[in-house]
Amino acid sequence: VNESVRQDLLGLAANVPQTAADVTKAAFQAISAGVQVSDVVPFLQEASKVAVGGATSLTSAVDLLTSATNAFRNQNLTAADAADSFFTAVKEGKTTIEEINAVFGRGAAMAQFGVSIDEMNAALAALTKQGMPTAEAMTRLQALVKTIANPVGQVVKGFKALGFEAG
Repeated sequence: VNESVRQDLLGLAANVPQTAADVTKAAFQAISAGVQVSDVVPFLQEASKVAVGGATSLTSAVDLLTSATNAFRNQNLTAADAADSFFTAVKEGKTTIEEINAVFGRGAAMAQFGVSIDEMNAALAALTKQGMPTAEAMTRLQALVKTIANPVGQVVKGFKALGFEAG
């Protein structure tokens, strides 16, 4: 990390509730996860908002945002858009940033089927609002998306169960 970025990170640490050590650790984590060095300070500003608003650590917020931006990269998801989407899920459902972070790996796979992060989080909010735990809701969403994405496989299984052979 060059001197300019180092100074920017120190400046960020002076303006967020996390310590300089927290910011440095989170910067290394973000860069290791694919955030460009030139983008790390704005990325950490978003992560700091998630950490504060979501009552979680900066490293947990970085973990969630890097996972989201990497998984939904083909949809041009930004850290700010991801943060907004997660906050909406928390506001509209009965879940937390920590709970979402714990199960996000299951949800990340939905991106490959064209599901947007907003669609995923809206469904997550709807299910948790009805009392379903976050982990179960994410698992069910993942299974539903996979089933819908592969209807032919389900039809073939159905035919085989009836004694017919396909293909």
